[in-house]
Amino acid sequence: MRFFNFKELDSTNEFMKKNINSFHEYDIVTAETQTKGKARRGNIWFSNKGMALFTFKINEKEALKSNEYLKLPLIVGLSVIKGLKKIENLDYMFKWTNDVYLNGKKLSGILVEKVDTYFIIGIGINVNNDVLTEIKNIATSLKEATNKNYNISNIITSIVKEFSILYEDFEKGNWKEILKEINNINYLKNSTISLKVGNMSITGIAKNINLNGEIEILYNKKIQSFSMGEILKERIIVGINENYNSHLAILKFQKLGYDVIGVYLCPLKKNKIEYSYEKEIEKFSKNSKIKFEKIQIENDINDILLFENLYYIAKKYNTSYISTGHKITISSSIMTFISKNNLTFISPF
Repeated sequence: MRFFNFKELDSTNEFMKKNINSFHEYDIVTAETQTKGKARRGNIWFSNKGMALFTFKINEKEALKSNEYLKLPLIVGLSVIKGLKKIENLDYMFKWTNDVYLNGKKLSGILVEKVDTYFIIGIGINVNNDVLTEIKNIATSLKEATNKNYNISNIITSIVKEFSILYEDFEKGNWKEILKEINNINYLKNSTISLKVGNMSITGIAKNINLNGEIEILYNKKIQSFSMGEILKERIIVGINENYNSHLAILKFQKLGYDVIGVYLCPLKKNKIEYSYEKEIEKFSKNSKIKFEKIQIENDINDILLFENLYYIAKKYNTSYISTGHKITISSSIMTFISKNNLTFISPF
C-alpha cells in the first residue's frame, strides 16, 4: 500500500485511470481538492478542502465474474463504515447502491469503475470540511457531527485495510455473511422510495438487498428486484402558498434530487383570486411534473393546520420528510408536533 498525495487533481479516479500501469494493487491516490470530481452517472462530486478524496485499484479476481460486479460497491460501502467505526464509532448506514449516511444525511459517496483487468475504486468522505450551504439539508461531515477534527490519512488507511479483509472474505465464498452485515445497516429498508427505470418511475417500499446485489422493492403487492441502474430519491412533502418563493423552493428540492409531493390548502368556498391560484398550481404541476395534493379546509389557514395536513399526506406517502415552501418560524408547539410524530423538517432556505 503506497500513498500518492496531491494538493489538487481534476479527479483521483481519472488520474489513476490515465496512469493505471504505474500503480500496484492497493496503491492510493489522494487529493486535498478535486476540480472535476466524478460521481455516478457523470454527476459532479462537490469537493473542498478537509474531505477525504481518494482512489485505489484492485486486480480483477476470479470470484468477481461479470455477473458479480453489482456486489463490489456494496463491499466498498461496508468497508467505509467499518473503517470509519475504527476511527469514530457512530451510527453509519449504507444507502444502496453507493452512499454512506450519518444522521439521515449523506456522508460519503462511492464510484467503482472497470479499466481492463482492474477495478478503480473512488471514495469521497466529508471529514473536516464545512458542508456547502446549498446541500446542508442533505449532507453532513464528521466534523459537523462531532465537533472534532480527524487525521484524514488514518481514515483512508483504515478503510482500505477493511476493504482488503472483506474482499478476501468474498473470494473465500463468504458473500452471504457479508451481505447480512450490509442489510443490518441498510438505510433504505422499510422506507418508501422512488426509482427511475428508463423513462418510468415507480414507488414502493424498500426491503433487503438480495444475493445478486439488487434492491428488493415491494411494488404492486409483489417483491421485485432492481439492479443498480436506477436512480433513488428521497420523498418529501412540501406545503406551499401563493408566494412565488414557494414554487422556487419546490423546484430547489427537485433539483437536489428529492421526489417532491406538493401540498396546498384550499378553502371550500373559493374567491376569484383563490380560484386563479388553483389554476396556476395545475399549470405549475404540469410543467414541473410534480404531483400536488389539494386539501380543502373550512377554517382559516394557520401553521398548525398546515403541519397537521403535511403529516396526513406524509403518512399517505409513507415518508417522514416535510417542508414548507415559505419561510416559517418553528414555534415550540410545532416543534413538539414534529417530534411527537417522528417527522423531519427540512428548510429550503
